[in-house]
Amino acid sequence: MTGYFGLTDYVLMGLYITALMALGFYLERKASGSLEDYILGGRKIPWWLMGISGLGNCFDLSGSALIISFLYLLGPRGLFIEFRGGVVLILVFLMLWTGKWHRRSGCMTGAEWNIFRFGDNWGGRGAELLSVIAAIFGTVAMLAYLIVGVGTFLSTFMPFPPMVCALILVTFATIYIMVSGFYGVVYTDLFQAVIVVIMVVYVAVTAFLKVPDHASLSALAMQITANPDWVSGAPRWQTHMPPGYEMYQYLMMFMVIYLIRNVIGGMGTGADPRYFGARNDRECGLLPVGGRFCWPSAGR
Repeated sequence: MTGYFGLTDYVLMGLYITALMALGFYLERKASGSLEDYILGGRKIPWWLMGISGLGNCFDLSGSALIISFLYLLGPRGLFIEFRGGVVLILVFLMLWTGKWHRRSGCMTGAEWNIFRFGDNWGGRGAELLSVIAAIFGTVAMLAYLIVGVGTFLSTFMPFPPMVCALILVTFATIYIMVSGFYGVVYTDLFQAVIVVIMVVYVAVTAFLKVPDHASLSALAMQITANPDWVSGAPRWQTHMPPGYEMYQYLMMFMVIYLIRNVIGGMGTGADPRYFGARNDRECGLLPVGGRFCWPSAGR
């Protein structure tokens, strides 16, 4: 069932977008000082602010919907999908080693890092070109991922087709990012993170108040999902999945594969602008930057 927003909802949305745009244009002066200011915030932004931005960059609407779907189908065991290492174990390598290596290079981008790493020769230039091509394809894929999730969600509440909803949001995000550069990314991430934390507390408290005890939760879950082990948090090699999703029943196998992939990836990644822009090596070790090395977090 489609239920459109009321006047109050549209006013709040308008205020939110206006605040983001105003913040972006306010930061334009700081970002226009030099290329280093625009790309890395002049290497002057404190670690805690970039850390909040980095973690906030890992939250997006499409990903949140996917994680909620796993929780809906599997119960607490659905969290193992997200605890696979993508936002946890990879940070060990980033904060202890690779983040510092990238900062010490003096580079500003991952493409430039490849020349520093392999030398200014055909090998280094080839690695630079490949990283640029990979970044383009990765960005296109992430935009498609964002557009599908955002469009589907917003069209449920707004009287527009999914594509129109997604393009409106992407347009606003593109404007404030182009105007304010890395400063805009970091400070808008902070602004959005405050809103996300407030809503997380509100939704969690509301959910706990709606379900008074464990027995009723178990019965409700069984009624909705037909999963007899929904309230169990113990990992299993094979888990119950509803009809049509049987291919995902070997949950532990997916967890192990994701874990290995992220540990290996963590040993060689770290080309996030927040590490390039850290003020010193010590602050690289304090930066809990997630695994999505992209600026826009418009999916939120």
